[in-house]
Amino acid sequence: MIRLHIFDVDGTLLDSMPLWENLGRNYLKAHGGTIPGDLDERLETLTIDESARWFHEELGIRETPAQIQRGFLDMIRKGYEEEVPAMPGAEARLKMAAASGAPLVVLSTSDEGLIKAAFKRLGFLKYFSQIYTSGRLGLGKDGPGIFRAVCDLEDVEPAEAMVYEDSDFAIRAAREAGCQVTVIGQAEG
Repeated sequence: MIRLHIFDVDGTLLDSMPLWENLGRNYLKAHGGTIPGDLDERLETLTIDESARWFHEELGIRETPAQIQRGFLDMIRKGYEEEVPAMPGAEARLKMAAASGAPLVVLSTSDEGLIKAAFKRLGFLKYFSQIYTSGRLGLGKDGPGIFRAVCDLEDVEPAEAMVYEDSDFAIRAAREAGCQVTVIGQAEG
């Protein structure tokens, strides 16, 4: 019996991965920077702060690292507010889960404000009773603790929760927590 539906956001409900994957390239295009051939590999392991410093120090972007970081964040915010589409079948999946009568919550590593902006535009906010984020809970999705914490907060046993997730490491963590899992998007293939 499912008493709680826990939805991931990026790659599960929102097709936001291209926004994140092309952030550095799009920033350089907008600011007249040269795009190195190994840009994707260089940025893959860097945080936004580290990327901003690298753009300034190594690629010669004139803005300060703080200005570059604000530019990245502005591009991300604009993407969520205006552009990022829903994943195919996302609303149908939400309607089906909502029809069960069990509450729907979000569990994401993304910023709550970004999630709300996209969900408001797409009409998804109405489905959710709560938005939980890694930042708010102080836990990552690479271990079972965050899934157990959400179940505790929602007063359900992990075995009674259905997690909708696209990331291999989060799928493993949700299963380790004892939750049921529906694999979505990229991880399906």
